[in-house]
Amino acid sequence: YRELAHKDTDERFREALHKLRADRAEQQSKEINEKTAKRLNYGDYVRHSTKDALLQNVIKP
Repeated sequence: YRELAHKDTDERFREALHKLRADRAEQQSKEINEKTAKRLNYGDYVRHSTKDALLQNVIKP
């Protein structure tokens, strides 16, 4: 806490902003990885299914 008292508000703001950006970037990369994983799984599913099975799944309510 003593460190904080010595820092000026600009420096504290910069650090907070930096942390916020880092957190947001980490969150985005997680989301991108999840999307990619889903897309790859779906691609495998489509490749390994027969055309008839896929059509049945589409038609099913």
